[in-house]
Amino acid sequence: MPLLPAFDLLVMQDVVRDAGYVELPCNWLQAQENTLDPIHVEWLHCHFTNYVMEKMDRPDMMRRRIPHAKIGFDVFPYGVIKRRVLEGASEEDDAWTVGHYALFPNYLRVGSEGNRIGGFQIRVPMDDTHTAHWYYNCYPVKPGEAQQRPEDIPMFRVPVPAPNEEGYIPWETLDSAGGQDIVAWYTQGPVADRTIENLGRSDRGIILWRRLLEENIRKIEHGLDPMNVFRDPATNVYHEFATERSRIQQSNASIDTSVRYSPLQAARREAAKSSPRVALLIKDEDVRGLAPMAECVESP
Repeated sequence: MPLLPAFDLLVMQDVVRDAGYVELPCNWLQAQENTLDPIHVEWLHCHFTNYVMEKMDRPDMMRRRIPHAKIGFDVFPYGVIKRRVLEGASEEDDAWTVGHYALFPNYLRVGSEGNRIGGFQIRVPMDDTHTAHWYYNCYPVKPGEAQQRPEDIPMFRVPVPAPNEEGYIPWETLDSAGGQDIVAWYTQGPVADRTIENLGRSDRGIILWRRLLEENIRKIEHGLDPMNVFRDPATNVYHEFATERSRIQQSNASIDTSVRYSPLQAARREAAKSSPRVALLIKDEDVRGLAPMAECVESP
């Protein structure tokens, strides 16, 4: 039997965890391929965010787009490393030297942000047209917090933004990157029709991922294990992914999905109301700076 991969966040000690879940009404690959398209950040999470903020009469929460100057993708033993250089940055920055990871076949490794150590987005096929999408996050233990037991890890549901009785998706469900991503995935249809797509230079990561899928399908056909199947405990040791630190300065317009719906984060916000010290710790993690015109420079 294959072993559970010892990916860093799955086996990390001395952290607090939570996990969110949403059932996507579409094929898993639509979510995973989005991970390999870094340019979508500029359009979906910047231009579209500003359109949503305009509809919500929140011009103070609009975001300044910083274009990508360069993107790159490298295959490594666990999947693909995504790299980027933004205008005004250089190849010396960790967005290029470190990058962040798409783990084969269905993981996204999310980097540190605010006070989050990191997270995984995991896309599990339920059938051809439904996906169990998991948000798994790790946070540092706060001063005075008890050690979290496995049975105490909170689980929460993330809603699918859906049309109301008038046929419109409410704007307030589209003011976060998570909500925007979900809608972008499922509005392609239950299974995206790739026969009519027109891939360009910015889609190199998607092309690379499809080749990786085909190569590993061929391995299975020849009786070989695909990437990230571990059977020997000696080789399934701590697999570390030193993901870049996010440079995004998130506004209230794009509060992370795990923060918005997580009971763990809700409890920490409540604790902040009665403790000035905790309030200081929570501010960086949950509010993430409510500065107007936040720069849109990073996203999964």
